[in-house]
Amino acid sequence: MEIVDCVCVYMPFEDGAEITEDFIDQLRCIELLVNDNPDCHIVLCGDFNVDFTRNWSHPALQSSFCDNVSMSPAHRHTEYSVDFTYNFDMSRYSTLDHFILSGILFDNCFQTVSVLHDADNMSDHEPVLLDLCLDLQYVSLTDKVHSPRPSWQKANAVQLSNYCGAVSENLSQLDLPTDAIACHNSGCCDASHYAALRWYVAGITWACDGACKNTIPVTRCKQRSGRIAGWSEHVKPLKEKSMFWHKLWLSCGRPRSGAVADCMRRTRAAYHYAIRNVRRKEEEIQRERFAQCMLNNDNRNFWAEVKKIEVTEVVGAG
Repeated sequence: MEIVDCVCVYMPFEDGAEITEDFIDQLRCIELLVNDNPDCHIVLCGDFNVDFTRNWSHPALQSSFCDNVSMSPAHRHTEYSVDFTYNFDMSRYSTLDHFILSGILFDNCFQTVSVLHDADNMSDHEPVLLDLCLDLQYVSLTDKVHSPRPSWQKANAVQLSNYCGAVSENLSQLDLPTDAIACHNSGCCDASHYAALRWYVAGITWACDGACKNTIPVTRCKQRSGRIAGWSEHVKPLKEKSMFWHKLWLSCGRPRSGAVADCMRRTRAAYHYAIRNVRRKEEEIQRERFAQCMLNNDNRNFWAEVKKIEVTEVVGAG
């Protein structure tokens, strides 16, 4: 079954360094969402408060974000036909509302993006329409593929020694291009010399790569355990508080306004923000824990923290 997720956003308007930090933080949250769902084709839409025609910092940050997550704003497409989406007192016009699409959706499913300028629209923002053709020949669900890589830090002395021996054995099978090496003409145009040197460089690469595959351990994909560093200190208290107010809100008949409803919303927002925050700072939290354990000479907690880290498993090689 194909999955296409639509994420609605509302970004802060550019107004000083503090707002820019908030803008970057929101982009990080969206990037986390995109990276955590690699099996989904994603459409980001809403009021980004960014006009890509302006030479401001937020448009540059937004463009960089798109490149980092391999997504494309709709305005880059040839079928984009939007003149403006926002007006200030019908005197100044900007394009602040956008669609940003995953690569497949942008490249193969994009039909049109247009804007409606209706006289009875009482908002200062105009509705923007996206037309996609979700043909299954273009959009399909695939599993994430792990590519094993050499894990040099896990190789022991015997494996490293075997690697050196294998490299030497492989190199001994190569013929040295003596004519090309002995040529001292800096302007040499002999095609045979060029070809011989290219062949020899490829042979050295083969010698090292082949030896590595036969002797050095490789990484293997490991499923995430679901454990989040910093959960107990930073998230669990907020979760308990959020659950308390949620149950109280339910017992009061789920009111839409009032003190109980406000507390329920605030504690839930704080809880969800804390989850995103510790995920972004997971490595930093782990480093701080290690440092504290070492400073306090707490060996028991040190090794407990080691076990909690989601390290890459290594498959031993011969």
